[in-house]
Amino acid sequence: MFVSNSEPEPANRLQRVLAFMVAALVILALLCFAGAMVGYFMGALENGVSGFWITLVMIPWFALPAALLLTVALLIVTGIRRSRENRR
Repeated sequence: MFVSNSEPEPANRLQRVLAFMVAALVILALLCFAGAMVGYFMGALENGVSGFWITLVMIPWFALPAALLLTVALLIVTGIRRSRENRR
């Protein structure tokens, strides 16, 4: 009879880094989105977007897809680690 080890191995450094990068990008995107909303309501985005505001508006456009790709990478790394763990 096969008895599995009840204690899973802790996450390795790569998994922790990927998880924190995903969290940081999502939080950054949400903060920038909120900042863009505030800028819109203050009227800063009506007369053409320039400088600081264009950066604030564009960060979520790149941060959210990057967070999605990092999430997929995290799932792949976790799946590989678990398959190696189950072979033992």
